[in-house]
Amino acid sequence: MYNILNGCDESAAKRETMNIKDKVDNFDVLCNGSASLFLEKLSEENRWSEAYAKKAFQEYKRFIYLACVSVG
Repeated sequence: MYNILNGCDESAAKRETMNIKDKVDNFDVLCNGSASLFLEKLSEENRWSEAYAKKAFQEYKRFIYLACVSVG
């Protein structure tokens, strides 16, 4: 479907948005080649449980996704 207001193919835009979401969801920060070591360091440095550090990193990735797809 073509969107008259912004002149784009909505289905193409939706596919691109999903592609970005997949990339962000699958992104891991590596510390010496290990994603789990990064989470361990994150939890240690902030005095968080590893579960909380993982949740915080997921929230950070959600923020990155929203920043990528926001208009303006």
